[in-house]
Amino acid sequence: MATDKRIGGVAAALPGAISSGAQHRLLNVIDFREDNESANEVVQMFNIPAGTIVDGMGYSVERLEGAQLTFDVGLNGETVDGFFNGVNGNDSSVTYGYSLLDIGSATPNIILDYTGGLLFQAAGVISLIPKDDADLAKIWLMVFCRSLNPEVK
Repeated sequence: MATDKRIGGVAAALPGAISSGAQHRLLNVIDFREDNESANEVVQMFNIPAGTIVDGMGYSVERLEGAQLTFDVGLNGETVDGFFNGVNGNDSSVTYGYSLLDIGSATPNIILDYTGGLLFQAAGVISLIPKDDADLAKIWLMVFCRSLNPEVK
């Protein structure tokens, strides 16, 4: 399973100078028309620094695949489908989604383990994994998070 990165060759990350406790939204996009991916490729979408609480995630399928495409979103090396599991990238009736962090259940929109957010004790990566070959879809991912680190200037 290869690992790939997005937007300028890197996963999105929090800026260097942010206010501790302030809510932040990270955005990243995967455009499979510009960069085809095979099934089960790991696409790194977000670098999350230590001391960050992820409150939730959202997605938007901007352009449908036109063929079979499902995808998972989760943590590299841990729960690879913890945020979203089996999202249909070719269903025009379901093009938006939100997850309230049900890491461990693999079922979106059911709060189980991390009702106050998921604290990254160590730096981590949130990735998207297409479960089918992808060459047309365009998918936006959003992470809503807060830093517990002192403000950096």
